Amino acid sequence: MTRSRSLNLVSSALALVLSSSPLVIAQGPKVQENPLRIVDVHYHPAPMWDTYALTKLFDELGVAAAGNGARESDALAAKFAQQQPNRFIPFVGNEPIRQFTSREGERAWALQNAAVVDYLAQLETALREKRYRGIGSWSSTASTVDPTRRRSTRPTLR
Repeated sequence: MTRSRSLNLVSSALALVLSSSPLVIAQGPKVQENPLRIVDVHYHPAPMWDTYALTKLFDELGVAAAGNGARESDALAAKFAQQQPNRFIPFVGNEPIRQFTSREGERAWALQNAAVVDYLAQLETALREKRYRGIGSWSSTASTVDPTRRRSTRPTLR
């Protein structure tokens, strides 16, 4: 048998074996799902967003849930949470509190403004009724926190 004939015979046998066996494709290591759940606690919702499309994006990125940050209305956060209750965490008071503290300064922080006190009472009612899960976007600076006690000296931050 010539060398060429031997190679043809081996090639034919190999082709026969491959054609009669299921094709196995080499695969890389199986990608494991991330065991850590990502919760974004400061997203900025926009009124024109489709919550279902947004949660699809969350799924692709591994985001389990998101809580709203400042700049949009409390009602918008509540709307998102009503549409997708397990995916959106509605915080209340974001923009109004920022406006109060910007406009009233120390008087707002020290609860010396009747409008601030009334608004905080409304927030407490909304929280008790479970319309919201927390008060969002609090910030403190060196002037609002006593660094020796590591605790706020202002009534609204206690």
